[in-house]
Amino acid sequence: MISLGVIALSLFITFGDLQNHRIRHISLLLLAIPLVIGPHRAPIQSILLASLFLILITVVTKLGGGDLKLFLLLFITQGAIVISLAYLQYFLLACFVEVCVFAMSRRSFGGSIPLAPAILAPFILCYLAI
Repeated sequence: MISLGVIALSLFITFGDLQNHRIRHISLLLLAIPLVIGPHRAPIQSILLASLFLILITVVTKLGGGDLKLFLLLFITQGAIVISLAYLQYFLLACFVEVCVFAMSRRSFGGSIPLAPAILAPFILCYLAI
């Protein structure tokens, strides 16, 4: 039941980001409810180190605030999944595919790209252990 809630809310956030390029606070709060129950916590040192690294990447790449908050939510609630090598590999693959799709549809590399699909699709794969 919790997994269905996580999947449904992830799809809601993904479609909202694809349509509006925004991740709403209420969506993140709703997603936090089932994620807090999950058993995949990481040590606080790992969460802090990953968060500092993410903030550095945000400054360098101009990552959106909603994407930053989504990553931080996942770090804090399900850190063991998000900090894993499997998640990183899936995330990089999803980012590459998403950049290619948006570059081909726009015929340029300019503009913003909604990252919620690239953040949440690998998370769901790892969360459900698929």
